[in-house]
Amino acid sequence: MRSPRVLFASLVPLTMSLTALPMAACSLDQFRGPQQVTVTTCEEKALIEDGEDGDDQILLREGRNGYLYTFADKVGSTVLPAETGFRMAEGGAEGSTHSIHLTGHVASKGEVYVGVGFDLKESSDGYDASQYKGLSFSAKVKAGTEPHVRFMVGDVNTDPKGKVCTACNNDFGITFKATNEWVRYQVTYPELKQEAGWGAPHPPAIDPTRLMSVQWQVSVPNSDLDLWLDDIAFIGCPSDKSAGGSGK
Repeated sequence: MRSPRVLFASLVPLTMSLTALPMAACSLDQFRGPQQVTVTTCEEKALIEDGEDGDDQILLREGRNGYLYTFADKVGSTVLPAETGFRMAEGGAEGSTHSIHLTGHVASKGEVYVGVGFDLKESSDGYDASQYKGLSFSAKVKAGTEPHVRFMVGDVNTDPKGKVCTACNNDFGITFKATNEWVRYQVTYPELKQEAGWGAPHPPAIDPTRLMSVQWQVSVPNSDLDLWLDDIAFIGCPSDKSAGGSGK
């Protein structure tokens, strides 16, 4: 992982209308290296995905083992990489070798959206990230494409796998305006809010002891998107002054 930029930008909300395998069977997991990697520092433990291994699984550490995916509505929006074949792209923030690159077009009518994300765990168990204060990532968009992106974190109350919600997928999130240059963003848990008017339940705050997923979504009708993401991590390590750490 490359050294993160010291420039941070607050994510200020914007007003928008808006079975077991047989012994002889072959599994792709055998090519992904060890199931979990032991790391020692808080910063290493906090790093979720930096893209450098080039595969479609987040870094195997601290019990996390989810996979990256793209998604789009069924009313005409398009997305690349395809929903059935995620691939990392070459290039990234601060000269890194790989990162997430999402392109596509948001349809003009109906409930429209295009996005990319990952589950923190393959299982339906929530991930306990209560030792951290929130999350950070680097992002940019290509000039002339839609800059308004909603960053979302699903928890046990909003994700269908949590078996709590009766009207699901109103994840806790915040909308930011990306620029044409790599910028590092961070958001604390209290800044993440559900959208009003839909979804059930509506708990007062996200539950960081049972997080499920992380996503970025563009929902502006009839818009083109060309979004890059890199170096996704939890924040709140002692060295992270901007997230409440001591900086020592």
